[in-house]
Amino acid sequence: MWQNQNNGMQEFLTFLQGKSQLKLCIIDNNNLQFCEQNKNELTPGNIFSYYDAVLIPEWVANEVIHSEPRKAYIEAILVPLFILKEKDYLSLIDYHDISLMYLFCHASMPGRTPFKYLKKKLSLIEKQQEDIADDWITAYYQDGFEIVNHSKKNAGENSILVLAVLLVHYLKTRLSQVTICSNDIEVRDIKTRIVDYVMGSPYFGNPARNNMTFLSTDLILQNELKKGNIQLVDIQSIRTNQRRLFGFIRKGDSTTEEIDRIVDTPEFLSLLAEELTIHF
Repeated sequence: MWQNQNNGMQEFLTFLQGKSQLKLCIIDNNNLQFCEQNKNELTPGNIFSYYDAVLIPEWVANEVIHSEPRKAYIEAILVPLFILKEKDYLSLIDYHDISLMYLFCHASMPGRTPFKYLKKKLSLIEKQQEDIADDWITAYYQDGFEIVNHSKKNAGENSILVLAVLLVHYLKTRLSQVTICSNDIEVRDIKTRIVDYVMGSPYFGNPARNNMTFLSTDLILQNELKKGNIQLVDIQSIRTNQRRLFGFIRKGDSTTEEIDRIVDTPEFLSLLAEELTIHF
């Protein structure tokens, strides 16, 4: 059993009391695996000490629980850690089921099974042909996702995106940032879509700021390089696969060269030698 497994939503809400300028981080399984596989260079204390707390949705925790090394890495994080159940997300939105249902719907790509599942439910509810079930969130995760390689495809990503938006809504001016620690390009793309929905929804009050940021593995490497915790030679051995990079290089006249392409490790190392700003 995880040492911090009882640190659920109620404990998290208690933790938030009286705090402002909060910096929160939500971890995805893919980045967790990367950090754990390189734990000698990427220690939990160095990477996550910037944040006031680290959050893991239950469906991400379900992916992690079968890996003892990843569990050990999480338990070595020095800031408070909270595993939050999706059925408890309602407390962050004043138990407004319909708004949360729409958030979950917009947290998946149109045409995908989760999107179609909730669109059908919402249509029946709005036509008063069906009531909102008390356990609709549990049913959604049980019936609304395809099973691929014995896991629910995109369930963790949906949980992460919805939680991030809810924290922006719930904490408002008390939130400095909520960072999604993920390398999933689709999460980045859907984030734009879900924020567009929130900005146009009267329920969410048109939030003035978007405090959602991303922490990709490339940005983790750059941060650790700047702090002196790793060297370029470490990056060469850690970053073994080419990855898509979103960012820009600032030129001498303050103009910028945008980067949105697959970057291999030699090019990544050369970019780090310039004034590189990584967005994802």
